[in-house]
Amino acid sequence: MPVFTADLLSAKREVLIVSPYVTKSRTEKMLQTLDIVVSSGTRITVVTRPADEYKASDQARIAQVIKLLREHNITVAERSKIHQKFSVIDGRTAWYGSINLLSFGSSEESIMRLESKSISGELLKILSNI
Repeated sequence: MPVFTADLLSAKREVLIVSPYVTKSRTEKMLQTLDIVVSSGTRITVVTRPADEYKASDQARIAQVIKLLREHNITVAERSKIHQKFSVIDGRTAWYGSINLLSFGSSEESIMRLESKSISGELLKILSNI
């Protein structure tokens, strides 16, 4: 995650994080970095599943995480039944893989970093089809 954090901190215009699942602990760990990015004038958008798509016992906790992100001036777009996991930074750097960037813990997951405007553009197109 140090390289992803460095990419976030170098963002100049916008950061998109598509993380179908979010957890309070992972989100809170990321907020220090995300706050720096927002304070620099960079827009951050998180796309995640709505709280009502979680188990009933988790819905209140997930709603709190979504509220917390919004309180930190992060735009949250709730999209039903998404499964894609990626991030696009300034339309040129893409992170793509099996990691929910706002929920992973110690599980074995993978993610790759790609410096490509065309791949970043293709990932952004995915959202318009969801």
